[in-house]
Amino acid sequence: MLGLAGRHAFIDAVALHDNSGHEFGAYQFGLNRVLSNGEFDWVLFLNDTVATHQFFCSRHRKTLASYVTEPVSHHAPAAVGSLETLPRPYCIAGARSHRWITTNIFALNRLALGVLKGRVHHPQLDGLIRGVGDIDAFFSDDLDEALKNHLKAWLFGALPGSRWREAAPLTASNAGHFADKARSILQEKYLSALLEEGRTCFMNLRKMDPFDRVRCRAEQVVFDIRKSLGQA
Repeated sequence: MLGLAGRHAFIDAVALHDNSGHEFGAYQFGLNRVLSNGEFDWVLFLNDTVATHQFFCSRHRKTLASYVTEPVSHHAPAAVGSLETLPRPYCIAGARSHRWITTNIFALNRLALGVLKGRVHHPQLDGLIRGVGDIDAFFSDDLDEALKNHLKAWLFGALPGSRWREAAPLTASNAGHFADKARSILQEKYLSALLEEGRTCFMNLRKMDPFDRVRCRAEQVVFDIRKSLGQA
């Protein structure tokens, strides 16, 4: 967790968390620690997916740095991250959107944190996932159909579309693991829907010209080779 004030970075002390709420519980725990030290222009969130399972190329790093230092980004709610969309809008806990910022690495400015009232973790959403071994009973009846279909494709490959790296058919033995992941995904979607309702500007890290895309792809190949050799 990193708080940014002007051009100076302040890193909070390493803090031990019990992993309740998984990544979003940890994000909330860290955010509370950061904010207890004062106000910051930006707060950067990241988890251990970055630089392990997912490559974060030099262009993305430069884009992130440029966004959080732009003067205009301090005058309206802003969120920086990789932007994803669904073909149809989704609704979760009364908040609607058709897009979201992926949350393995993202940044929120002070005004965006104000939109969220300092909350990035909402445990009440956990009940939308039942976590049983039957794919139809896995989801609560209250979960939006667009989100159900998204999760069925992403986690279980049960519908056409992109898949998570650990996607597999749902069984009684893996239902708990997938329930934890599904709940984190719903936290991610709700976070972005709340930001959307607060008229937050989404700043997309993936916006690149063709040259940057080629360079990023080359860096990805090198990263994959080093990872396969245990050097990443």
